[in-house]
Amino acid sequence: MYSRVLGTGSALPKRIVTNGEFAAMLARDGIETSDEWIRTRTGIESRHFADEAEGETTSSLAVAAARRALEAANVETSEIDLIIVATTTPDMVFPSVACRVQAALGARGCAAFDVQAVCAGFIYALNAADAMLRAGPYRAAIVIGAEVMSRVLDMKDRSTCVLFGDGAGAVVLKASSDPGILAARMYADGDYGEKVLSLTASLNHGVISGDPYIRMDGRQVFRLAVEGLVGSAREVADLACVHTEDVALFVPHQANLRIMTMVAAKLGIPEDGEDRCRARQHVGRERAACARPRRARGHGEARRARPASGRRRRHGLGVGAHPLVSGAQKPENPANTGGEILFSVDPPPAKLLPIQFTP
Repeated sequence: MYSRVLGTGSALPKRIVTNGEFAAMLARDGIETSDEWIRTRTGIESRHFADEAEGETTSSLAVAAARRALEAANVETSEIDLIIVATTTPDMVFPSVACRVQAALGARGCAAFDVQAVCAGFIYALNAADAMLRAGPYRAAIVIGAEVMSRVLDMKDRSTCVLFGDGAGAVVLKASSDPGILAARMYADGDYGEKVLSLTASLNHGVISGDPYIRMDGRQVFRLAVEGLVGSAREVADLACVHTEDVALFVPHQANLRIMTMVAAKLGIPEDGEDRCRARQHVGRERAACARPRRARGHGEARRARPASGRRRRHGLGVGAHPLVSGAQKPENPANTGGEILFSVDPPPAKLLPIQFTP
C-alpha cells in the first residue's frame, strides 16, 4: 500500500513587499541595505506579507490552499478523514490550525492536528500522513504547510527580516495500491538549539517572556542546510533504490538561492539550460529549483534496475532541512537535520505547480 499525491494548492497574501520597499523602510531606522544587497545574497526579489486587518491569517491561508488542492484532486471534503498542518506561527496556542481548517471545510469527524517542525515541517507532516494512510484506517488526507512569519520578524534585524514571507501550500493524499511516496527519512539534532535559529518567547501567567522575534546565525544555517539537503537527498534515494540521475524533479527547502545553488552543484544538477526550471524570484522562501540532475559525484556506483517494462519510471524528491527540528537524531551524521520524501511520478506531470511548503 502507498499514498499518492492527487492534487496541490497554494495561497498567498495580497500584499507584496519588494526589496526596494524594504530598503526604504530599514533606512528610516538607520539600517543600510539595498535591492542589490538582498538579491546577490539571497536571490529574493520580493515577498508576500499577510494583513490581519484583511482577514489574512495562518488558518485562512491554509484553508484557501486546502480548497484549491481538493479542487485540483477532484476530491470531496466528505472523503477526507485526516488533516495535518505544519506551522510555527499558529493563529493561537489552541485550537490548532488543523482544527480551524477542519471547521472551515466542514470536514466533521476527521482527525486533525498540527506539527511544529519549522522549516522541515511539511516533510514531517507529509511523512506522518503517509504512514497513517499506509497503516489505515485512514484513506484520504490533506497536508498543509502554512506560515505567517511576518508576525515574528524584527524589522530592524537585516539578517532575518528580508528572508521570510507568508503563505500556504497543500496536497491531497489518498491511499493507493499504485506507487506513490516511495521512501522517507526524518531526523534532527537538538544540540544546535538556540545557537543557530530560534524564537525563544513563551507565555507565562499572561506575560510573554523571552525574545519574541526570530534570531539566526546565518553562516551556521548555510553550512548545516547544505550538508543536510545533500546528505538527505542521497540517503532517501538509496532507501528507495533510485539513483539520483533518475530523479526528474528536485524540490528543495526554499531558503535562498545561494543554498540551492550549492546543493545543486554537489548533487550534479545542471545550473542552466532547459533542464532547469525555477519558480518566480519573489515571495522570499517560496522559490523552488527543479531540475533533471547529472549523476551526483560520490553517490553509489551501482546502477539501479529499470522497471520490467523497460520504461524509466520518473521520480520527484522533496527535501526539507533545518537545524532545530526536535525528534530522533540521525546518529551517523548529526549535522544533517530535517527530512526528505521520494515519490513516484509516472507518467510525469504535464506541468509542475510550485508549492509553498514552508515560507
